[in-house]
Amino acid sequence: MAGIGFRLQRLLERGTTGSQVQALFYSAVISSGPWLISVLCLGLLTVLAPANLGLRALEATRVTIVYCYALSLITVGLVHMVLTRHVADKLFAADDSALVPTFFTSGAVLVAVQLAWGLAAGALLEGPILYRLTAVSLYIIVSLIWHAMIFLSAARDFEAIVGAFAAGSAVCVGAAWVLGTLWGWIGFLVGFTLGQGVIWALLACRVLIEFDAERVLDLSVLGAFRRYPQLIGVGLFYNLGIWVDKFAFWYGPDGRPVISFLYTYAYYDSAMFVAYLTVVPASALFLIRVETGFYQAYRDFYGAIHHKEGLSSVRARHRALGRALDMGLGDVLKVQGAITGLCLVFSDAIASGLALPPPAFGMFRVGILGAFLHTVFLTLLIMVLYFDLRLEALRLSGLFCVLNLGLTLASQRMGFAWFGYGYAAAALVCLGLAYLILARRVRRLLFLTFVGQPVLVPTVEEEASPGGL
Repeated sequence: MAGIGFRLQRLLERGTTGSQVQALFYSAVISSGPWLISVLCLGLLTVLAPANLGLRALEATRVTIVYCYALSLITVGLVHMVLTRHVADKLFAADDSALVPTFFTSGAVLVAVQLAWGLAAGALLEGPILYRLTAVSLYIIVSLIWHAMIFLSAARDFEAIVGAFAAGSAVCVGAAWVLGTLWGWIGFLVGFTLGQGVIWALLACRVLIEFDAERVLDLSVLGAFRRYPQLIGVGLFYNLGIWVDKFAFWYGPDGRPVISFLYTYAYYDSAMFVAYLTVVPASALFLIRVETGFYQAYRDFYGAIHHKEGLSSVRARHRALGRALDMGLGDVLKVQGAITGLCLVFSDAIASGLALPPPAFGMFRVGILGAFLHTVFLTLLIMVLYFDLRLEALRLSGLFCVLNLGLTLASQRMGFAWFGYGYAAAALVCLGLAYLILARRVRRLLFLTFVGQPVLVPTVEEEASPGGL
């Protein structure tokens, strides 16, 4: 699914400062679009909130949006990896016409499931009916945005994708301000939801424009869940692992209820969400440089085998693949490591400038380090999946989820000064294990590739024929 990365790379290779800035900007929005845009919109809306909204109302809106994003990401995780693999298989088979039918089929199933879950959760919420319906709508719309981005990772027109996020963000801010002024905090949430709806509508139109379709539905996508059951768990556990430490703090001894079952812990939330912004450059770099370089070497290696090139050529491609892996990981470590280091040095100034509460400063520093380690782990996990090590990826994502929860609970027992270390430690352990798995796979790749080929046993007729084996 590195297709859009190659197109962004061509923009980067023009060599001008403007084209490089454009490429990095587009890459950042595409790789981190949904949550990045939401964080920026929420920050802007907090500053520009209508005068009739109090702090309590703003908190209720913000917490509702955070839960919609968290729960939608976790539940869409059940289908995300499977759909990504199915779409990649279709593209590899040059069956581009299957993408739109797959988009409609999987989208319809996703809406039905998310609507059922959303209505069940909405029934437990307190507050006016308009608030509960809006919360359910936002949950479904955000789920559909995650879903659309799976297909658009193979798109050609990256400017249109960025334009969709820009247009939707403008509607988010404008509609939230106008409706918040008229209807209070519920109007504020309605306006934000309308903006997210615009983002999804434009992204869905982009899918229909990018890919031709000869039919409306493609039920073969349902069979992908039987073929790749491990990927269901990978998507679920990885995305749950991102949020499980937040849940531990929300429903822990320091958590505070805001609306019904929606809890928050402001210090940890603000520190971690801002810390995640520091790894946006790594996400952009991965899309535009790391994955494309690794994929090129990966494709060349298997292409050499497919085209029956000589052993010396295959070995050269194997060495190039190992170098591409090391270079890709090295690029992430160097670039993001430098940014993380600077952020750590100036963490107090950054936290103060962003108006984080002083008790969150220490958590922010740990969060910066944890987000860096998490990004490196994700980079390695994606490369593990390139080699189709689905069981290993499932174990890694499950371990990340369990460790993040267990170590976070342990840090809560150890005291305030340890908050955030559970997340960072979980990412570090899984990063190390992922590297060992990947390094061993690459080292033994020639042996495993050829041993894994089917053994052809000649028939009686072939043995009897002059050309038989």
